[in-house]
Amino acid sequence: MHWYVVANKKEARIFVKATEHSQLKLLQSLTNPLGNVKRRDLIKKPAGRGVKSIGHTGSINYSIPKRHDPHEDAITQFSRELARFLEGEKLKRSFDSISVIAAPHLLGKVKAEMSPALKKYVTNWIKKDLQKCPPHKLSHF
Repeated sequence: MHWYVVANKKEARIFVKATEHSQLKLLQSLTNPLGNVKRRDLIKKPAGRGVKSIGHTGSINYSIPKRHDPHEDAITQFSRELARFLEGEKLKRSFDSISVIAAPHLLGKVKAEMSPALKKYVTNWIKKDLQKCPPHKLSHF
């Protein structure tokens, strides 16, 4: 059984193709709840300058360092979740091979989160965002 994992930062859809001539069927859909959240809503405290009181002696100025990109954290977290799901299915022997189709940035993150044993099952790494592509066209990749 061959699986097609089609992912972007918002969602991963997993299709299964039982035989060479069968149609793709949607097996599972994993969503990233942070995929649609705006950057400003993910940041807890913005970078910049501040003033802190040190009692009756006065105050000191300090700067808050620039924070890392929260969207990067959300993408990393989602790719880790996807890799864990695939690892669990590998242990159940749910598939014989996998094609991973994702936007280039996400594909790199997913690849980094996968174990070497799981990577052996991946036959195709395709750097495209085909989330809106109809399932019957995915088997051509």
